Amino acid sequence: MATLRLLIVEDDATDAELVIRELRKGGFDPHYRRVDTREAFLKALTEERPDVIIYDHNLPHFSSSEALQLTQQSDLGIPFIIVSHAIGDEEAVALMRAGAADYLLKDRLGRLGESVRHALEQRRLREEHTAARNAIVSLNAELELRIASRTAQLKVANHAMEMELGQRKRAEEALRRLNADLEQRITERTRDLVGSNHRLQALASELTLAEQRERKRLASELHDYLAQILALARIKMSQLRQKVSAESPGAQLVAEIDNLLEKAGEYTRSLMAKLNPPVLDELGLPSALTWLAKQMPLHGLLVEVRLFQEQVPLPDDQSVLLFQSVRELLINVAKHAGTDRAIVSLRVDSDQQLSIEVQDQGRGFDPVALEAKSENGRFGLFSVRERMQAMGGRLDVTSRPGEGTTVTMILPLMQAKPAEAETPSRTFANTAVRQEPSEQSIFQIPHAPVHPPPGNTIRLLLVDDHTMVRQGLRSLLESYEDVMIVGEGSNGDEAIELVEQLRPALVVMDLNMPKKNGIEATARIKALWPETVVIGLSVQAGEEARRAILNAGGAVLLTKEAAVDELYRTIREVLDGQMTNGNGVAEVR
Repeated sequence: MATLRLLIVEDDATDAELVIRELRKGGFDPHYRRVDTREAFLKALTEERPDVIIYDHNLPHFSSSEALQLTQQSDLGIPFIIVSHAIGDEEAVALMRAGAADYLLKDRLGRLGESVRHALEQRRLREEHTAARNAIVSLNAELELRIASRTAQLKVANHAMEMELGQRKRAEEALRRLNADLEQRITERTRDLVGSNHRLQALASELTLAEQRERKRLASELHDYLAQILALARIKMSQLRQKVSAESPGAQLVAEIDNLLEKAGEYTRSLMAKLNPPVLDELGLPSALTWLAKQMPLHGLLVEVRLFQEQVPLPDDQSVLLFQSVRELLINVAKHAGTDRAIVSLRVDSDQQLSIEVQDQGRGFDPVALEAKSENGRFGLFSVRERMQAMGGRLDVTSRPGEGTTVTMILPLMQAKPAEAETPSRTFANTAVRQEPSEQSIFQIPHAPVHPPPGNTIRLLLVDDHTMVRQGLRSLLESYEDVMIVGEGSNGDEAIELVEQLRPALVVMDLNMPKKNGIEATARIKALWPETVVIGLSVQAGEEARRAILNAGGAVLLTKEAAVDELYRTIREVLDGQMTNGNGVAEVR
């Protein structure tokens, strides 16, 4: 049982004992202190720092709103749960908006354990968010200190980093607002748990989906702002490195700053992957299951994926729930089946029914006994069943002791609602509406006048939806005498139009853009002008993304950070390979 430090504000010892009894039923070992005055409450709050506060709403001479305000002023982040014999809806809503974690009626305390567990989990999530923000702030402070102490040669870079810090602070503020919005929505939905069993099932599915949406939104914010800023900063550091000789006093500092930026970029990409696997949004459910199989060895499980359907027309919401369900089933196999292997199969039958099967040859179990005793460690099956029922599908379980287990999720595709305004291709579908940074970006690079290019000059088109990244790439490439930037675009549609107008020899194309993404734009360009070479750029260049750009006709895919050192060399290699082969496609790496 989990140990719980508990502060009970209650003038009735019998009611307090009822609270303790329900918490023990809920799996907690409460160590508690009961108070019934303002003075005793303040003393217990500062001396004992409880994990949870449970407050009697009808306590005389000491209102729940006052106690809630004192708790928040302590800045300890302690969850505040209200219990009452009777409380009006308007008053309950006001307390929840003021910061209370939950409220329960004293004659319906059966939900108390779940409410406490949920409140503690929300506190943990807030603390993790705070730790992440503090880590970013600490890194920014260290960078500023190093830059401020160096020579005049780094004044331009120092100014850029100061502006970058402003961008990061705005990104952190956006993250804070998103987190507050998430907490508010979770709080509002928690009130709805006092309903029927059907409402409970529906709300559980919606909460799971809302969490995934928020994780996706946070990952999108990191990709669209922080990751782009870090990539641009490395481009700028590359330019600075070219201007600082190896013997210069500032050379070591430049190398150290570049290393810090590289580590920050790696951490940001890792955080993005933890928040939301990009492959699910970019390539769809079948590819996401293949990616998931590659992650399961971390849990001691080897997974074989059998795809009888490469593409499945599913709304994003259903794809998320099905992906999460398969992940839970595989983790269940790793924990309980007593085997290190499993098989995941996906197919669509002639009746347009999607079937996903998770099979193992482990120890198995008795499904009938499981129905009667859900506390046996396989509770995940019931959660998956509720999700399938909420989507209009079903869950079939076949198992016998010693003969393994097969769990099959079946979903009629006609139940699927069409996705909102989605592009025809699932490849790198747009994940969010971006807010383009102001044209008064932190890096404003003046455009060089266009002159007629020499015969060996490379005519190049830049396409990226982030203005400052385009400017950084332009500044980097224009340092080479044989490169001429003939134009810039911010999305796939503009790329196609500019290729038709300018006929560049080579296009440097970002993959994840609004309107038409880089994969779709590349396929269109190669179909109309096959002689045009396309090099793809992305913050995260996984195997699935590399395969997608190559299938579209692109020559190679680079990460934006790799572009710092490799872009010009790759351009030369691609063009030299094309001239050698004469077929419009260059094999690079």
